Amino acid sequence: MKYLVSIVIRTKNEAKKIERCLKSIKNQSYDNYEIIIVDSGSTDRTIEIAKRFKCQIIKIPANSFTFGYSLNVGIKMAKGDIIISISAHAFPFNNFWLATLIDKFDKEKNMVGVYGRQIALEDASPIERRGLIEAFPAMNNPEVLLNPHFSNANSAIRKSIFDKFKFNEKLEGAEDIDWSDRIRKAGFTIAYEPKAIVSHSHNESVKQVYRRFYRESKSLWAMKSNFIRKHNILGYFLRYIRSIFLDYIYMLQNFISIRWFLKWLFLVPIYRIIIYYGQYNGIKDAEK
Repeated sequence: MKYLVSIVIRTKNEAKKIERCLKSIKNQSYDNYEIIIVDSGSTDRTIEIAKRFKCQIIKIPANSFTFGYSLNVGIKMAKGDIIISISAHAFPFNNFWLATLIDKFDKEKNMVGVYGRQIALEDASPIERRGLIEAFPAMNNPEVLLNPHFSNANSAIRKSIFDKFKFNEKLEGAEDIDWSDRIRKAGFTIAYEPKAIVSHSHNESVKQVYRRFYRESKSLWAMKSNFIRKHNILGYFLRYIRSIFLDYIYMLQNFISIRWFLKWLFLVPIYRIIIYYGQYNGIKDAEK
């Protein structure tokens, strides 16, 4: 079936990356789509670039932004049968990404959501690289089927399900995990398609890493997700040591250069402290 597809992209000051994203979309083999940009106050060239690609642009106030709200706004305006959500700094890996992502909807009528694989960009940390491999493996496995990491950085949903199952606008993060949990509890199917690949990762400062893990942990704890667990001080320390050990093993097995190795030999312990500190504070604040 030749679906009309609406591709919704949330933006704020994405001028450095969005042109590459939009070019990759324009090169797709599947061409029956519209692109909707939901922008929350860009002050750079993001809107100018989007206009060059003939995107429909919806502006929302910066202070109204949540990940769920901005996506709901875009979906409400969408004309398509299938809604694609892709990060403005995610790049389809090949020209068949879009066709592959929506292919499963023809095969199973109860299928309402599909998410694709994410692989790290060149500047990603070993922590980010290892995390993406675990969350988005090259093949489906039992862990993926039991605990799907549904992600709006690279996903597709049926528009017909939207009226009943909107994204939670109150959550600070993890609105995609919350949505997929509610969908599966209602008896619908979510699928992982590892052949629908985008390059997507975060090259963030320590402050940005803290904020991301804080808001995601706070949201995951509030929704009682299986993806987050609370630990005592000893538990966090043991997780910290184990994570660093596995990061170093990954670095040795996927060696890039001496400079890269030495840099992250020093930075990995610092970033891991920040990650677990963000998680701890996020859970603590969610419990208030």
